[in-house]
Amino acid sequence: MSLGTSVPGKLVEMHVTPMHGMYQISFVFDDEIVSPVLKETSERVIVIVPGVDNLKAVTNNCGLECLLY
Repeated sequence: MSLGTSVPGKLVEMHVTPMHGMYQISFVFDDEIVSPVLKETSERVIVIVPGVDNLKAVTNNCGLECLLY
């Protein structure tokens, strides 16, 4: 069976989910690439969170004013 494109890695899981009278098929592949290890740091950090009622919320640990759009 061909999916139309070559997918690197090994097939790990396949999920079939009914959706509104149709079926969604999802595939999970393991590409065996090791993700880089992220180290925790206490340096300056900014966080931007998309909102539901608002466009986004922006906060930081630098002592600057938090923003809400």
